[in-house]
Amino acid sequence: MNNKNTGLIAAAILIVGFVIYLWNPFLSEEDRISIVLTQIENDLYLTKGENKIKYASRVTGLKRLFDQKAEVDLEFKYRNTKPLFGKQEITQSMVSIAGTLSEFSLNFYDTDIRIHEDSETATLQTSCEIRYQGDELAQASDLSFEMIQKDGEWLIKKVVNETPWEF
Repeated sequence: MNNKNTGLIAAAILIVGFVIYLWNPFLSEEDRISIVLTQIENDLYLTKGENKIKYASRVTGLKRLFDQKAEVDLEFKYRNTKPLFGKQEITQSMVSIAGTLSEFSLNFYDTDIRIHEDSETATLQTSCEIRYQGDELAQASDLSFEMIQKDGEWLIKKVVNETPWEF
């Protein structure tokens, strides 16, 4: 076997392995929901000096994680805000905020996922830590998510923060 064929076979094995990893039938529904949170963390992560166009593109891509009729209701201590409805409005708001940032990270921890009896909906309670603009710790908060499964994918139906954010 020549080197060209060996390289193609190796690439094919890697691609198949990656697909199996993403669509692993042995993953629990809780694991699949946890992957959604990890995707949010990864796509919102911004390092100082990172290309803003690439970042905005990643943030825009987060709309794939939201149900068409999703709702995000985040309260802020020092600002009047209204809930955002629909994946389009949610995405536009995220991209708008992303344009003002120079550094940002969001990390979820202490996550409790509960799959409902219908197996198509779930609730999740999680804590998150938000760092931005180089601050050591800007905010820690508890969030509540409602999730819905459509076409085998877990989507965010609603997000609410339990206590108002202070930034």
